[in-house]
Amino acid sequence: EVFRRATDIALQARAGEQALTAVQAWRAALPESTEALRYQAQLLVAMNRPAESQEPLAELLRLTPVPQRPALITALPRFFARSADRKASAELVAQVLKPYLDEPGTQTAARVALGRSWLAALDTGKALDLARRAHAADPTAEGPALLALEMLPGTPAAEAVVSGYIVARPDDINMRLLYVRSLTGSQRYAEAIDHLERLTKSDPQLAPPWLTLGALHLELKHPKDATAALLQYVKLVEGGSPVTVGAPAPAQQDGEEAPASTSQALTQAWLLLAQAAEEEKDYPAAEAWLAKIDNPQRALEVQLRRASMLARQDRLNEARELIRRVPEQTPADARAKLLAEAQ
Repeated sequence: EVFRRATDIALQARAGEQALTAVQAWRAALPESTEALRYQAQLLVAMNRPAESQEPLAELLRLTPVPQRPALITALPRFFARSADRKASAELVAQVLKPYLDEPGTQTAARVALGRSWLAALDTGKALDLARRAHAADPTAEGPALLALEMLPGTPAAEAVVSGYIVARPDDINMRLLYVRSLTGSQRYAEAIDHLERLTKSDPQLAPPWLTLGALHLELKHPKDATAALLQYVKLVEGGSPVTVGAPAPAQQDGEEAPASTSQALTQAWLLLAQAAEEEKDYPAAEAWLAKIDNPQRALEVQLRRASMLARQDRLNEARELIRRVPEQTPADARAKLLAEAQ
Protein backbone atom coordinates (compact mmCIF):
# COMPACT_ATOMS: atom_id res chain seq x y z
CA GLU A 1 0.00 0.00 0.00
CA VAL A 2 2.83 2.42 0.85
CA PHE A 3 4.63 1.76 -2.46
CA ARG A 4 1.40 2.15 -4.42
CA ARG A 5 0.57 5.40 -2.61
CA ALA A 6 4.06 6.82 -3.16
CA THR A 7 3.89 5.97 -6.85
CA ASP A 8 0.43 7.49 -7.25
CA ILE A 9 1.48 10.73 -5.50
CA ALA A 10 4.45 11.07 -7.85
CA LEU A 11 2.21 10.41 -10.86
CA GLN A 12 -0.31 13.03 -9.74
CA ALA A 13 2.56 15.51 -9.45
CA ARG A 14 3.71 14.53 -12.97
CA ALA A 15 7.03 13.50 -11.49
CA GLY A 16 7.83 10.54 -13.72
CA GLU A 17 11.34 9.84 -12.46
CA GLN A 18 10.22 9.84 -8.82
CA ALA A 19 7.34 7.51 -9.71
CA LEU A 20 9.78 5.18 -11.45
CA THR A 21 12.10 5.23 -8.44
CA ALA A 22 9.18 4.30 -6.18
CA VAL A 23 8.20 1.41 -8.48
CA GLN A 24 11.77 0.12 -8.62
CA ALA A 25 11.87 0.14 -4.80
CA TRP A 26 8.51 -1.64 -4.84
CA ARG A 27 9.89 -4.38 -7.09
CA ALA A 28 13.04 -4.72 -4.97
CA ALA A 29 10.99 -5.18 -1.81
CA LEU A 30 8.30 -7.38 -3.40
CA PRO A 31 9.83 -9.15 -6.44
CA GLU A 32 6.68 -11.21 -7.04
CA SER A 33 4.33 -8.22 -7.24
CA THR A 34 2.57 -8.26 -10.62
CA GLU A 35 1.04 -4.87 -9.80
CA ALA A 36 4.50 -3.30 -9.46
CA LEU A 37 5.50 -4.81 -12.82
CA ARG A 38 2.40 -3.46 -14.48
CA TYR A 39 3.04 0.02 -13.05
CA GLN A 40 6.65 -0.07 -14.22
CA ALA A 41 5.81 -1.12 -17.77
CA GLN A 42 3.11 1.52 -18.12
CA LEU A 43 5.39 4.21 -16.67
CA LEU A 44 8.23 3.43 -19.04
CA VAL A 45 5.93 3.57 -22.07
CA ALA A 46 4.37 6.82 -20.85
CA MET A 47 7.87 8.29 -20.38
CA ASN A 48 8.71 7.40 -23.99
CA ARG A 49 11.12 4.68 -22.93
CA PRO A 50 9.21 1.68 -24.33
CA ALA A 51 12.34 -0.38 -25.02
CA GLU A 52 12.97 -0.58 -21.25
CA SER A 53 9.50 -2.04 -20.70
CA GLN A 54 10.43 -5.39 -22.26
CA GLU A 55 11.91 -6.83 -19.05
CA PRO A 56 9.00 -5.94 -16.72
CA LEU A 57 6.45 -7.10 -19.30
CA ALA A 58 8.22 -10.42 -19.79
CA GLU A 59 8.41 -10.90 -16.03
CA LEU A 60 4.76 -9.89 -15.65
CA LEU A 61 3.73 -12.60 -18.12
CA ARG A 62 5.92 -15.17 -16.38
CA LEU A 63 4.40 -14.43 -12.97
CA THR A 64 0.78 -14.27 -14.17
CA PRO A 65 -1.12 -17.51 -13.41
CA VAL A 66 -1.54 -19.68 -16.50
CA PRO A 67 -5.38 -19.39 -16.67
CA GLN A 68 -5.12 -15.56 -16.64
CA ARG A 69 -2.22 -15.30 -19.06
CA PRO A 70 -4.24 -15.21 -22.33
CA ALA A 71 -6.25 -12.21 -21.06
CA LEU A 72 -3.05 -10.32 -20.23
CA ILE A 73 -1.57 -11.19 -23.61
CA THR A 74 -4.71 -9.90 -25.33
CA ALA A 75 -4.36 -6.58 -23.48
CA LEU A 76 -0.67 -6.20 -24.30
CA PRO A 77 -1.07 -4.02 -27.45
CA ARG A 78 -2.96 -1.46 -25.36
CA PHE A 79 0.24 -0.79 -23.38
CA PHE A 80 1.65 0.78 -26.55
CA ALA A 81 -1.50 2.48 -27.86
CA ARG A 82 0.11 5.94 -27.56
CA SER A 83 3.57 4.93 -28.68
CA ALA A 84 5.13 7.23 -31.28
CA ASP A 85 7.10 4.42 -32.93
CA ARG A 86 4.57 1.70 -33.68
CA LYS A 87 7.04 -0.47 -35.57
CA ALA A 88 9.47 -0.52 -32.62
CA SER A 89 6.55 -1.32 -30.31
CA ALA A 90 5.48 -4.25 -32.52
CA GLU A 91 9.05 -5.60 -32.52
CA LEU A 92 9.13 -5.32 -28.73
CA VAL A 93 5.79 -7.14 -28.40
CA ALA A 94 7.18 -9.85 -30.68
CA GLN A 95 10.13 -10.35 -28.31
CA VAL A 96 7.91 -10.41 -25.22
CA LEU A 97 5.47 -12.90 -26.76
CA LYS A 98 8.06 -15.16 -28.39
CA PRO A 99 7.79 -17.89 -25.71
CA TYR A 100 3.99 -17.98 -26.05
CA LEU A 101 3.43 -17.98 -29.83
CA ASP A 102 3.49 -21.77 -30.09
CA GLU A 103 2.26 -22.76 -26.62
CA PRO A 104 -1.16 -24.52 -26.92
CA GLY A 105 -2.74 -22.44 -24.13
CA THR A 106 -1.55 -19.06 -25.37
CA GLN A 107 -0.80 -19.34 -29.09
CA THR A 108 -4.11 -17.91 -30.29
CA ALA A 109 -4.04 -14.94 -27.92
CA ALA A 110 -0.35 -14.30 -28.62
CA ARG A 111 -0.70 -14.40 -32.41
CA VAL A 112 -3.73 -12.12 -32.34
CA ALA A 113 -2.04 -9.65 -29.97
CA LEU A 114 1.08 -9.55 -32.11
CA GLY A 115 -1.08 -9.22 -35.22
CA ARG A 116 -2.79 -6.19 -33.71
CA SER A 117 0.58 -4.65 -32.93
CA TRP A 118 1.73 -5.08 -36.54
CA LEU A 119 -1.59 -3.75 -37.82
CA ALA A 120 -1.09 -0.64 -35.66
CA ALA A 121 2.34 -0.35 -37.30
CA LEU A 122 0.59 -0.52 -40.71
CA ASP A 123 2.24 -3.82 -41.62
CA THR A 124 -0.86 -5.64 -42.85
CA GLY A 125 1.21 -8.47 -44.34
CA LYS A 126 2.49 -9.61 -40.95
CA ALA A 127 -0.88 -8.95 -39.31
CA LEU A 128 -2.67 -11.08 -41.91
CA ASP A 129 -0.16 -13.93 -41.56
CA LEU A 130 -0.67 -13.99 -37.79
CA ALA A 131 -4.46 -13.88 -38.14
CA ARG A 132 -4.30 -16.83 -40.54
CA ARG A 133 -2.03 -18.83 -38.23
CA ALA A 134 -4.23 -18.13 -35.22
CA HIS A 135 -7.36 -19.10 -37.15
CA ALA A 136 -5.74 -22.29 -38.47
CA ALA A 137 -4.84 -23.32 -34.92
CA ASP A 138 -8.37 -22.69 -33.64
CA PRO A 139 -11.08 -21.99 -36.26
CA THR A 140 -13.64 -21.37 -33.48
CA ALA A 141 -11.60 -18.59 -31.81
CA GLU A 142 -13.17 -15.14 -32.14
CA GLY A 143 -9.93 -13.13 -31.85
CA PRO A 144 -8.45 -13.96 -35.28
CA ALA A 145 -11.75 -13.12 -36.99
CA LEU A 146 -12.00 -9.77 -35.20
CA LEU A 147 -8.42 -8.97 -36.20
CA ALA A 148 -9.20 -9.90 -39.81
CA LEU A 149 -12.33 -7.72 -39.77
CA GLU A 150 -10.19 -4.73 -38.82
CA MET A 151 -8.21 -5.27 -42.02
CA LEU A 152 -11.28 -5.09 -44.26
CA PRO A 153 -11.91 -3.78 -46.85
CA GLY A 154 -8.31 -2.69 -47.40
CA THR A 155 -6.93 -6.25 -47.24
CA PRO A 156 -9.39 -8.50 -49.13
CA ALA A 157 -7.41 -11.66 -48.30
CA ALA A 158 -8.39 -11.23 -44.63
CA GLU A 159 -11.99 -12.03 -45.50
CA ALA A 160 -11.24 -15.74 -45.68
CA VAL A 161 -10.48 -15.74 -41.94
CA VAL A 162 -13.81 -14.09 -41.16
CA SER A 163 -15.72 -16.45 -43.46
CA GLY A 164 -13.95 -19.45 -41.96
CA TYR A 165 -14.94 -18.40 -38.46
CA ILE A 166 -18.58 -17.88 -39.47
CA VAL A 167 -18.63 -21.40 -40.95
CA ALA A 168 -17.11 -22.80 -37.74
CA ARG A 169 -19.41 -20.74 -35.49
CA PRO A 170 -22.63 -20.07 -37.42
CA ASP A 171 -24.40 -19.28 -34.13
CA ASP A 172 -22.24 -16.17 -33.44
CA ILE A 173 -24.78 -13.48 -34.29
CA ASN A 174 -22.52 -10.61 -33.25
CA MET A 175 -19.75 -11.61 -35.64
CA ARG A 176 -22.17 -12.04 -38.52
CA LEU A 177 -23.58 -8.56 -37.86
CA LEU A 178 -20.09 -7.09 -37.78
CA TYR A 179 -19.35 -8.82 -41.07
CA VAL A 180 -22.56 -7.38 -42.51
CA ARG A 181 -21.36 -3.93 -41.45
CA SER A 182 -18.10 -4.52 -43.31
CA LEU A 183 -19.92 -5.71 -46.42
CA THR A 184 -22.22 -2.69 -46.28
CA GLY A 185 -19.25 -0.35 -45.94
CA SER A 186 -17.87 -1.88 -49.15
CA GLN A 187 -21.29 -1.46 -50.84
CA ARG A 188 -21.62 -5.25 -51.22
CA TYR A 189 -25.29 -4.99 -50.39
CA ALA A 190 -26.45 -8.24 -52.01
CA GLU A 191 -24.00 -10.31 -49.93
CA ALA A 192 -24.95 -8.39 -46.78
CA ILE A 193 -28.63 -9.12 -47.46
CA ASP A 194 -27.85 -12.82 -47.91
CA HIS A 195 -26.24 -12.98 -44.45
CA LEU A 196 -29.09 -11.02 -42.89
CA GLU A 197 -31.71 -13.29 -44.43
CA ARG A 198 -29.93 -16.30 -42.96
CA LEU A 199 -29.98 -14.58 -39.58
CA THR A 200 -33.66 -13.74 -39.76
CA LYS A 201 -34.47 -17.34 -40.68
CA SER A 202 -32.33 -18.86 -37.93
CA ASP A 203 -33.52 -16.40 -35.25
CA PRO A 204 -36.63 -14.52 -36.43
CA GLN A 205 -37.19 -13.01 -32.96
CA LEU A 206 -33.93 -11.05 -33.07
CA ALA A 207 -34.79 -7.46 -33.97
CA PRO A 208 -31.60 -5.72 -35.28
CA PRO A 209 -31.14 -7.78 -38.47
CA TRP A 210 -34.66 -6.84 -39.63
CA LEU A 211 -33.86 -3.12 -39.39
CA THR A 212 -30.61 -3.48 -41.31
CA LEU A 213 -32.27 -5.73 -43.87
CA GLY A 214 -34.95 -3.11 -44.48
CA ALA A 215 -32.35 -0.35 -44.86
CA LEU A 216 -30.35 -2.38 -47.37
CA HIS A 217 -33.44 -3.25 -49.43
CA LEU A 218 -34.17 0.46 -49.57
CA GLU A 219 -30.63 1.11 -50.78
CA LEU A 220 -31.23 -1.38 -53.60
CA LYS A 221 -34.60 0.24 -54.45
CA HIS A 222 -36.70 -2.69 -53.20
CA PRO A 223 -39.38 -0.74 -51.28
CA LYS A 224 -41.79 -3.68 -50.87
CA ASP A 225 -39.11 -5.96 -49.39
CA ALA A 226 -37.89 -3.08 -47.23
CA THR A 227 -41.39 -2.44 -45.89
CA ALA A 228 -41.90 -6.11 -45.01
CA ALA A 229 -38.61 -6.28 -43.09
CA LEU A 230 -39.18 -2.97 -41.31
CA LEU A 231 -42.72 -3.89 -40.26
CA GLN A 232 -41.35 -7.08 -38.73
CA TYR A 233 -38.76 -5.01 -36.89
CA VAL A 234 -41.40 -2.62 -35.52
CA LYS A 235 -43.52 -5.58 -34.43
CA LEU A 236 -40.60 -7.13 -32.53
CA VAL A 237 -39.52 -3.88 -30.86
CA GLU A 238 -43.04 -2.96 -29.82
CA GLY A 239 -43.42 -6.49 -28.48
CA GLY A 240 -40.42 -6.01 -26.22
CA SER A 241 -37.67 -7.75 -28.18
CA PRO A 242 -34.14 -6.39 -27.56
CA VAL A 243 -33.17 -3.74 -30.08
CA THR A 244 -29.44 -4.34 -29.81
CA VAL A 245 -27.01 -7.19 -29.35
CA GLY A 246 -23.36 -7.00 -28.39
CA ALA A 247 -22.25 -5.82 -31.81
CA PRO A 248 -24.74 -3.45 -33.39
CA ALA A 249 -25.50 -3.79 -37.05
CA PRO A 250 -25.29 -1.00 -39.56
CA ALA A 251 -28.52 0.75 -40.33
CA GLN A 252 -29.17 2.65 -43.55
CA GLN A 253 -26.69 3.54 -46.23
CA ASP A 254 -24.47 5.88 -44.21
CA GLY A 255 -23.36 3.14 -41.82
CA GLU A 256 -25.27 4.49 -38.84
CA GLU A 257 -25.44 1.90 -36.10
CA ALA A 258 -28.66 0.33 -34.93
CA PRO A 259 -30.12 2.65 -32.30
CA ALA A 260 -29.86 1.65 -28.66
CA SER A 261 -33.17 2.69 -27.08
CA THR A 262 -36.64 1.55 -28.07
CA SER A 263 -37.70 5.11 -28.88
CA GLN A 264 -34.68 5.70 -31.10
CA ALA A 265 -35.12 2.31 -32.71
CA LEU A 266 -38.71 2.99 -33.68
CA THR A 267 -37.85 6.48 -34.92
CA GLN A 268 -35.27 5.01 -37.29
CA ALA A 269 -37.73 2.38 -38.50
CA TRP A 270 -40.51 4.91 -39.07
CA LEU A 271 -38.20 7.14 -41.10
CA LEU A 272 -37.22 4.20 -43.27
CA LEU A 273 -40.85 3.11 -43.65
CA ALA A 274 -41.74 6.64 -44.73
CA GLN A 275 -38.93 6.50 -47.28
CA ALA A 276 -40.18 3.15 -48.60
CA ALA A 277 -43.74 4.51 -48.92
CA GLU A 278 -42.37 7.58 -50.69
CA GLU A 279 -40.52 5.35 -53.16
CA GLU A 280 -43.86 3.77 -54.02
CA LYS A 281 -45.51 7.21 -54.28
CA ASP A 282 -47.83 6.38 -51.39
CA TYR A 283 -47.51 9.82 -49.84
CA PRO A 284 -50.39 9.50 -47.32
CA ALA A 285 -48.76 6.36 -45.89
CA ALA A 286 -45.38 8.09 -45.76
CA GLU A 287 -46.90 11.04 -43.90
CA ALA A 288 -48.60 8.65 -41.47
CA TRP A 289 -45.23 7.11 -40.58
CA LEU A 290 -43.62 10.53 -40.17
CA ALA A 291 -46.47 11.68 -37.93
CA LYS A 292 -45.50 8.99 -35.40
CA ILE A 293 -42.11 10.64 -34.78
CA ASP A 294 -41.97 13.12 -31.91
CA ASN A 295 -38.23 13.01 -31.28
CA PRO A 296 -36.97 16.64 -31.27
CA GLN A 297 -33.49 15.49 -32.25
CA ARG A 298 -34.85 14.06 -35.50
CA ALA A 299 -37.14 17.03 -36.31
CA LEU A 300 -34.89 18.24 -39.13
CA GLU A 301 -34.71 14.78 -40.66
CA VAL A 302 -38.50 14.43 -40.54
CA GLN A 303 -39.05 17.79 -42.23
CA LEU A 304 -36.48 17.02 -44.89
CA ARG A 305 -38.31 13.79 -45.64
CA ARG A 306 -41.57 15.76 -45.95
CA ALA A 307 -39.85 18.24 -48.26
CA SER A 308 -38.59 15.37 -50.39
CA MET A 309 -42.16 14.12 -50.79
CA LEU A 310 -43.37 17.57 -51.83
CA ALA A 311 -40.58 17.79 -54.39
CA ARG A 312 -41.56 14.40 -55.86
CA GLN A 313 -45.03 15.85 -56.37
CA ASP A 314 -43.55 18.88 -58.23
CA ARG A 315 -44.40 21.16 -55.29
CA LEU A 316 -40.88 22.59 -55.21
CA ASN A 317 -41.68 26.01 -53.78
CA GLU A 318 -43.55 24.44 -50.86
CA ALA A 319 -40.69 22.00 -50.31
CA ARG A 320 -38.09 24.78 -50.18
CA GLU A 321 -40.21 26.88 -47.88
CA LEU A 322 -40.70 23.92 -45.54
CA ILE A 323 -36.93 23.41 -45.35
CA ARG A 324 -36.29 27.10 -44.67
CA ARG A 325 -38.77 27.14 -41.77
CA VAL A 326 -37.05 24.31 -39.87
CA PRO A 327 -35.29 25.68 -36.74
CA GLU A 328 -31.51 25.38 -36.65
CA GLN A 329 -30.04 24.02 -33.42
CA THR A 330 -26.45 23.60 -34.65
CA PRO A 331 -24.26 24.76 -37.55
CA ALA A 332 -24.63 21.24 -38.93
CA ASP A 333 -28.40 21.81 -39.17
CA ALA A 334 -27.82 24.95 -41.25
CA ARG A 335 -25.54 23.02 -43.63
CA ALA A 336 -28.05 20.17 -43.88
CA LYS A 337 -30.82 22.61 -44.78
CA LEU A 338 -28.74 24.25 -47.50
CA LEU A 339 -27.78 20.88 -48.93
CA ALA A 340 -31.39 19.67 -48.90
CA GLU A 341 -32.60 22.82 -50.66
CA ALA A 342 -29.87 22.48 -53.31
CA GLN A 343 -30.89 18.88 -53.91
